[in-house]
Amino acid sequence: VPSMEAKINTAYHYGNEKRAGGGLDLAKSAVSETLGVPVHYAVALDFQGFVKAIDALGGIDVIVDNTFDDYKYPIPGKETAEPESARYEHIHFDAGLVHMDGTTALKFARSRHALGDEGTDFARGQRQAKIIAAFRAKALSTDTIFSSEILSKLKSSVTSSIDSDIGEVEQGGLFKVLLGLGNKDNIKTISITDYLKNPKSTKPYAGQWVLLPDPSSKDLQDYVKQNLGSK
Repeated sequence: VPSMEAKINTAYHYGNEKRAGGGLDLAKSAVSETLGVPVHYAVALDFQGFVKAIDALGGIDVIVDNTFDDYKYPIPGKETAEPESARYEHIHFDAGLVHMDGTTALKFARSRHALGDEGTDFARGQRQAKIIAAFRAKALSTDTIFSSEILSKLKSSVTSSIDSDIGEVEQGGLFKVLLGLGNKDNIKTISITDYLKNPKSTKPYAGQWVLLPDPSSKDLQDYVKQNLGSK
């Protein structure tokens, strides 16, 4: 079990350290405890699988809200390169509709040192939500659903990069549910940012930048239950 100083996004790591396959269980438990709703299944996809899955679809179309630059995007494998500037690359995105391949989408989703408002964790979360929505739209499009070639590429692209507790029996039913969500009007998205706060002192949290339920965990959980229709 993670220490009380650990962030919720470390649960998967700590769970796998404790036992094989424990990552999904601990991550589900942490999210369920925080939000007060049950989490029945989970899927984890690593960065390599993320890139391959988007490329298998032929890329995705994303509306970039704000033009931004990030001069400190980390280059994989160069974490200790010298001089320090050799560890990073400059990435740039223009506002507007952008067609992204897997590598570009990953940079858009992961950028955390952008200048201005796009450098906040909240902005990064919104960009990640855009990527998920764009991927869903492309994956459920008729061009994809009726193409055995694309579906085969998509499946093979994530086979070695995915960790999930969804069994084969449940997969068919889940796919039917996803097909029923083809219309974006059938999907409800909520944000919990108004029920979170950054504490003035990070000392109790080992100096980490954290977000805490505000004004209380019950307020956060009630908001989630009301908006997600949980009983």
